[in-house]
Amino acid sequence: MPVCYLTILIDQLPALRAAEQIDAVEAATAPYLDRQTRRRMMRQLQIHVLPAPKPQPVTFIEHDPEKAAEWLEARGFRVVRAKKVESV
Repeated sequence: MPVCYLTILIDQLPALRAAEQIDAVEAATAPYLDRQTRRRMMRQLQIHVLPAPKPQPVTFIEHDPEKAAEWLEARGFRVVRAKKVESV
C-alpha cells in the first residue's frame, strides 16, 4: 500500500477512536451522569472528532506505465495490460 494512503489513515485514527469512545461513554454513563457533566465530557471528546486537515495532493515523479506495472507486480498485484489498437 502506498505510503500516502497510510498517512491518511493514520491521520484519521484519533478521530475514529474518539468517535468510538463517545458512543461507549454515552451508552455506559448517560443514565448515571447529570446533564452538565455529560455535556462537558462529550464536548471534550468532540474536539478529537473534528475532521483532520486535508492531506497534500500526491505528486507524481514520472509517468511510466510499464515501470508502474512492474512495481505493482512485485508487490503481488495482478496487472492487466491493454492491447494496443492500431488506427485505420
